[in-house]
Amino acid sequence: MTAILLTPHTLATAVAALLSGRLVDLVGLRSTIVVGLTAAAVGSLATAVALDRTTSTTAVVPGLILLGAGLGLSLGPILALGLTHIPERLAGSGASALLGARLLGATMGVSAITAFGTWRIQRLLTDLEPVARVDGESTAEFFVRQAAYIDGTVVPRAIQAISEIYVLGTIVCLAAAALVVRGRRLDAPTEPIRPSPP
Repeated sequence: MTAILLTPHTLATAVAALLSGRLVDLVGLRSTIVVGLTAAAVGSLATAVALDRTTSTTAVVPGLILLGAGLGLSLGPILALGLTHIPERLAGSGASALLGARLLGATMGVSAITAFGTWRIQRLLTDLEPVARVDGESTAEFFVRQAAYIDGTVVPRAIQAISEIYVLGTIVCLAAAALVVRGRRLDAPTEPIRPSPP
């Protein structure tokens, strides 16, 4: 089920990535990055709200689509922006370093989010009493009671932690968009750095 729910997110990312070049031609790198990050933030927040307010698994799909589209719009232009500031003579090694930094950042980001999510779930579940079998209770009755406890108590707290992860994603996207807005003019490439004469 998770793969089915994430398919629209992945497709939206791919389609938006294909369209991002056209948007860059129309409005420039900086504007495209800000639009993409803002869309990703809104999608992430919409997903968090949907997780909090409904038990329908399909309710998160619109937010995931917007999140994916925003990421697709912004990732290519962010890389392009980095490449515009690399001198031509260092283009190969600069592009490799930029790609390596992007992959390292993605790995560290996923690790940080996973660590936060694990920590939050542990905090939310710490005060719960374990479900113990009572005298005279059959195995079937115990399993039914245990399943009801998991569905009614454990799962909602885990969903709360996942919702908080999406709120954190919203904050990260908005902070990144704010950095782009506050930064120097990014739409125009800078002059290549020339080596100083000996």
